[in-house]
Amino acid sequence: MVHKNDSILIIGGGTWGCGIALELARNGYSNVTVLDGEDVPSSIAAGNDLNKIMEEGIPRATIITTSGPQSEGDTDAAYAWNRLQDLCTIAWLNDPVYKPYYHRTGRVMAASSDAAYEALLKDISGHEGEYRKIVSAEQFRSTMPQGVLTGDFEGWRGFAKPSGAGWVFARGAIIAAKREAERLGVRFITGRHGLVTKLLFSKETEHDEREDMPKRGTLRGARSADGTIHRAHTTILANGANADGLIDFKHQLRPTAWTLAHIKMAPSETELYKNLPVLFNIEKGFFMEPSAETHELKICDEHPGYINPVYQELSPDSSLNQEHTGGEYGNGRIIVGSRPFARQQIPLESEDRVRAFLRETMPHLAARPFSFARICWDADTVDRMPLIGWYPSNDGEDLSCRRETDDVEGGRLLLVVGGSGYCFKTMPAMGQVILEFLEDKVDDRMRRAFRWRPEIAEDRNWWDVQGRWGAQGEVMDINKVKVWTTVDAGSSTPIEHLCLDSTGTTADVEEASSIAKRRVTGAIHVLNTEATALRSLTQLYKTDATAAEGFNTAVDAIVRQCSEKGKLVVTGVGKSGHIGKKLVATFNSLGLHSTFLHPTEALHGDLGKVGDHDAILFITFSGKTSELLALLPHVNPNLPVIVLTAHSQPADCELIRKRPGAILLPAPIHESETISFGISAPTTSTTVALALGDALAVVVSQELHTGSVSSVFARNHPGGAIGASFSKPSTMREIAVPIDEVFFMPGSLTELSGADVLKAGYESPSGWVGAGDALGCPIRIRRLDTLLMGQKLAGIPDLMVPRSEWISIGADTRISQAARWIQDPLMAPDYGEAACSEDSILAVVDNRGEVIGVLEAGELMQWRES
Repeated sequence: MVHKNDSILIIGGGTWGCGIALELARNGYSNVTVLDGEDVPSSIAAGNDLNKIMEEGIPRATIITTSGPQSEGDTDAAYAWNRLQDLCTIAWLNDPVYKPYYHRTGRVMAASSDAAYEALLKDISGHEGEYRKIVSAEQFRSTMPQGVLTGDFEGWRGFAKPSGAGWVFARGAIIAAKREAERLGVRFITGRHGLVTKLLFSKETEHDEREDMPKRGTLRGARSADGTIHRAHTTILANGANADGLIDFKHQLRPTAWTLAHIKMAPSETELYKNLPVLFNIEKGFFMEPSAETHELKICDEHPGYINPVYQELSPDSSLNQEHTGGEYGNGRIIVGSRPFARQQIPLESEDRVRAFLRETMPHLAARPFSFARICWDADTVDRMPLIGWYPSNDGEDLSCRRETDDVEGGRLLLVVGGSGYCFKTMPAMGQVILEFLEDKVDDRMRRAFRWRPEIAEDRNWWDVQGRWGAQGEVMDINKVKVWTTVDAGSSTPIEHLCLDSTGTTADVEEASSIAKRRVTGAIHVLNTEATALRSLTQLYKTDATAAEGFNTAVDAIVRQCSEKGKLVVTGVGKSGHIGKKLVATFNSLGLHSTFLHPTEALHGDLGKVGDHDAILFITFSGKTSELLALLPHVNPNLPVIVLTAHSQPADCELIRKRPGAILLPAPIHESETISFGISAPTTSTTVALALGDALAVVVSQELHTGSVSSVFARNHPGGAIGASFSKPSTMREIAVPIDEVFFMPGSLTELSGADVLKAGYESPSGWVGAGDALGCPIRIRRLDTLLMGQKLAGIPDLMVPRSEWISIGADTRISQAARWIQDPLMAPDYGEAACSEDSILAVVDNRGEVIGVLEAGELMQWRES
């Protein structure tokens, strides 16, 4: 039994963590703390999403044997799931915190193959009266307003459920629960102080074979990334797919990743797509209405998921079942887990599936670029039922009744994991269930259904699709992904590269020699390790006050000294010296006077390089490099000294202890290079030092050269490809869109429709579209109203401009001169009636009068201003 004033620690501030925290606070628990490595909601939390599907009444056929409310005739699993359904439905419909985020718009379920359709029929068995059968494309299109669904729906069959289902604004619900929990007294600790890296148990001397993991015992505390040990009477582990990294779940959890993408919508489109039912083809994908705030539409391609296998070597005489544990990998290894990682990209094959789904449903959106994409992880249990209960002791004792005095040294651990890809809707119900566990009021059937159950995970088939459909009908190895999108680069064009976040064997070299395999695998390990170090460094500067203060102080010092005609002097030895020389080159190219000083040569005359207005940057991973310590006493005590080092606190760095006023720039690495690579050669440490130095150079240059950093860099770097990229075009020929990059559609203005133009615009390499002797420019196509998609072009005003209305300008005319010619009409008071407006089409012609390119008038003015 837990007392209301007992300390309760919740690890994980995501869907269940926030829901549990709110319910505990509502019921008088006054000492609740939530730990998370990021601000809540975390950017990597599965629940931090635009929307999630909500179903009020139908249980899952994979575990339910009877329908309707829980009854004595149900299996334990059916009883427990139906009770969760009841609790969460009541909350989403009535709870003032959750109710605003549930949209009861209904849903449309569909399948394409006979087998998947049979699964749908089984899923709605006993509830057929709540559904309307859909068998034709026209019936599918009629489930939403005209203009939304324009696809052919070839081979689709399904059912529409107009009520009792819909979607939840997931991110909004998490934020609302967190805010209300905070108002009621719950504390949220985030950043390195809240990032739990290890659970400390009472029997630390005994260790599991797996990554130095302790055997089960009484919980002594949770250690965070900054070294703090958090203690509580009760700790609740609710950190989703990452939970498997804190204790050994005996293969009960399989972190599995799914994929999602967003596309931008126009505000008028968002209005048209408002209050849509969820459309879900269990083999193709699903979407819900776009966000009214960001005007983004989320689309998910449906598949059984990706895993990132973790392997264990087998002894030569092992007889373990390779079909379940190793699959085609074999070679003396078995799979013992899956390791999640964060990535705001999706595999190219996933993008292809998303676009294929759109072509079947909304082809007018199929070529639109993605505005966001990411992989999203959850933890699958073997039976896809949540795993909820007290973590058993080493001898199997249930710890639910153990409470050793008021000292929190002997705490208890309650597990709340295994969302299995569908449990977001249980967010408001889970807090009530956990309250029953804490107060020892949970009934036996719930306890049995959610129990710790390693016996069903013995010889687990890690490739089990678990009733899911889509893709090739199999769980996929994320190590086989060779091509990812590059949405964050402003384009959905993929680039080929290896998955840096993987530690498994790369599939693209399966046919290569074993030597080549080892080479590439080794390279991926190094790249992955250094990428992890950079992510850790980023997190440090986002969350650690000492690091942020040091960076700000360093920028102030350099800006101040350089503004007084001083310079930045950089010093270091060995690999740190090489990093210093590179940074000097970067600073100088950005217009910041900088020079490199070798510490030994400084003591033999080069100290004269240091002026009275300079700042000095020491680069030393250890913080105690002897050459730098010898130089330090000879540096003018009035000059600012900056120390870029692995230490996170000034007191730990010997250089700073000898120069107390020195500025600390921490650049630690997450693990030693000896552990990472078996050698202590500077690798990861030099990578983070270089990255932090680049950050310093860019930020300082932006402050010193406000608004003109690019021009300063162009002036200082006139040579090579970089220099050439800064040279500006001067004539119309150079800025015009080549006429052969205009996509000309077959057909006439009386035959083609607005939808044809929109589709062609996305297929065109330039965004320009032609039909006959008429052209449509990107700005006009973007203004095309959705309601005009079905009209013929001849009846759509101001879309396609005939040749007689183009404005011809010579190809060798200077840009500035051409801009002056059209400036007066553009700037006239009667802009709307002017002969030349920003969407007027300029035809760039050669000396024979042939059109060689086109340009929007407004784009010409932008070129002139640049």
